[in-house]
Amino acid sequence: MKSKWSKAGVLASVGCIILCAMLLFWNPYTSTHAGKGTILIILLMLILPAILGIFASLYRNAILMFIVTIWSLPCGLYLAVVRIPSIWNLFGCILIVYFITAMRMRRE
Repeated sequence: MKSKWSKAGVLASVGCIILCAMLLFWNPYTSTHAGKGTILIILLMLILPAILGIFASLYRNAILMFIVTIWSLPCGLYLAVVRIPSIWNLFGCILIVYFITAMRMRRE
């Protein structure tokens, strides 16, 4: 992991996993627990691509990083704009970092 963009990709992926854990288990906006369906959707649409993003960043694979960006886009964008302002707006920042990381990796 030589590039600062690889580090940014790893940090964005780890940040996404942390935000997902907060959303599912320590949500500051509600006292109700996430249902099994919600956990499954977040797992498939945000956590799995974030794990793939860690590997894409470590191996500096731009194509995988683009896949991570596109895979995370629907759910991440929804969470980023569903309520403004909130902590979930950080999902939008993560998507931006994913995209910039993929573009920079492609140039390298």
